[in-house]
This record gives sequence, structure tokens and C-alpha cells, in this order.
Amino acid sequence: MSDSDRKKKILLAANCNVEPVVIHAIERICQGEVELDYIDSIYLKSINTLKRHLTYIQVAWRVLRKRNEYSSIIFWQQFIGLYYILFAKLTFARTFPPAIILTFIFIKRGGLLGWIHKSLYQMAVDSASIRKLVCHSSSEKKYYSEEFGKLAAHKFEFVPIGEGTYLFDEIEEATEPFYFSGGTSNRDYATLIEAFRTLNDKLIIACRTQDVEGIDIPANVEVRFDTYSDDFLLYQRQSKALIIPIRDPNVSAGQLVLLNAMRAGKVSVVTSGNCTDDYAEDSFSIKVKAQSAEEIRQAVQFINQHPEKLKEMEAVALAKYKESYSLERYGENVAELVSKLKSSELREL
Repeated sequence: MSDSDRKKKILLAANCNVEPVVIHAIERICQGEVELDYIDSIYLKSINTLKRHLTYIQVAWRVLRKRNEYSSIIFWQQFIGLYYILFAKLTFARTFPPAIILTFIFIKRGGLLGWIHKSLYQMAVDSASIRKLVCHSSSEKKYYSEEFGKLAAHKFEFVPIGEGTYLFDEIEEATEPFYFSGGTSNRDYATLIEAFRTLNDKLIIACRTQDVEGIDIPANVEVRFDTYSDDFLLYQRQSKALIIPIRDPNVSAGQLVLLNAMRAGKVSVVTSGNCTDDYAEDSFSIKVKAQSAEEIRQAVQFINQHPEKLKEMEAVALAKYKESYSLERYGENVAELVSKLKSSELREL
């Protein structure tokens, strides 16, 4: 395919049907056509890691085969990009359009599997065709630059994540007030449950069985398993406030739940640290120290005792979401990165 045929044709390789508002933002700023490639598979909703990765592999292989039809590639899910580079190495493929990987998250692991895990990431970081690796906290940009070598530091970019559209439809009120916490990545539910052990308030947690394994659950805490998508969002919207307890504040986690709380006009009690401080502000959230059950208790008591202040903070949360963290704004930020790529240039791996 000639350079003129490929000019301004962008491939968006994703693990979901990306919202049109994102695609339109990229097309508008990059002045090109975006083609979305994804597989609508039930495996993507599975808690089984192997099933999800089989779907990522399918998309990665498909992208590799048609890569040179495009001026640039955006990998919406990082593992699609990682497998793409792995397959390129294994098949001795030669030329590639410039590409960016979104939501780059690396967690160190030990042993042989840890070495293999990092090697997969390192391969993508070192690839000349991968021009930018997007992370969602400024501290991660610094950490990854050190972890993967100073020569690759210029590739890492902090881009604030975006989520959905603001929520305005009517919902059924909860039968009784409750606080809500959900998610599975890097969560500290042991500390959260300990905080509620001496409170009278109701807490609902949506997570996996292993996230609360071995924890004695008090009567005022309910744990819901296999709660995703609309059900998860409904709990957020019906709750009095959200609580996001992060186990290791230096590892990226909790941002999407925080943004969903903001777009629902909800206040969050969130662990302070590098992974959340780029998003959580004192005007609409309450920050607590990691592994501090006492500070979580104090935050809940503050919310209970100051209903007018809670309403004020809820309004600020929604306004901040609309201003800075909508999907349209995220699409615009990603498009700015793509627009800086030399779109007609093919490179060696």
C-alpha cells in the first residue's frame, strides 16, 4: 500500500466497542479516518484471565497482519499491543507504522514468571514502532522511566484517564443508606472492613472471592461477587459515598472507580498516594492514609455529620468531571499524541 493510501488512516485496536465520542475526537484533531477493530466476546467479561487474554491475542494477530494499511495504530488495551510486538518478533516482520499503547500498567513479579512478564513489557518499550506508552498517573511516568531504562523515558506520557458521560437519568433510591466500595486491583479490603467493624453504617463491597479471603465479615458489611457493568454502576449511584482503599498507593489503581464516582456526583474516600493524587482533590474527596482503618472511620463520621457539606462536595465532583475527565477530553488528549507521530513513516521493529 502506498503512503498516500495510508495517509491519515488510524487503526484503533481495542478490547471493547469504544465510545463514538472518543473516535470523533481523534478524527477531528488528527483529520483522518479511524477504524475500530475489536472482538465483542463474552470472554472479555470473564474473571478468567486466560479467557480474556485469548481474546487479546486474536485482536493482536489480526492487527499484525494488516498493520501496514494504516498511518498509525492506537492500542486501547495494553496487552493487545504487547502481544502484537511479541508476534512481530516471532514472525520476523519488518516494517511497522508508529503506534501508541494506552493504559500502560506494569507490576513487578518474582521468579521465572516475573522475568517472562517483564520481558514482554520490555520488548514493547524497546520497540522503535511503539512511540508512546500512556500511563494514568504522573508518578508512574517517573517509575517506568527508571524501571525500563532512561533511554526509553521519552516514551512514557501521563494522560489523565476519561470515563463515560455524566449520569442524569433517574434511578431507584436505595432502601437504606449504604457506603460502597468495589474493584479488584490493588485493593485493601482488610483495612476497610476493619474500619466498619466499629461503625453502625452499612457497607457493600463488590469484588472477587479471593479479595476478602480469610477476613471475618461483620454483620453490617455485605460482599457481592460477580458484580459488573450496570450493577456495579448502580451501587455507586445509590450509595451515600464511595470508599477506595488502595493497598499500595504507588501502583496504578482506583482511578476509574473514582472517575465514575465523580460523574455520578458522588464523594469518594480514597487512599492518598501517587496513583490517585492526580485526580482526587480536597474539594470533592476525602484522602486517607494507606492501611489506616481509623482515618476511614473518621471520614465516614465526617460525611454522616455534615450533610450540607456532602452536597456541596458532590456538586464540585460532577463539575470537575465534566471539565477534565470526560471521554471526549480523553479522546482529545490521545489525539494530540497521535497527531505528533510521523504518520506516513514505516519503521523497523
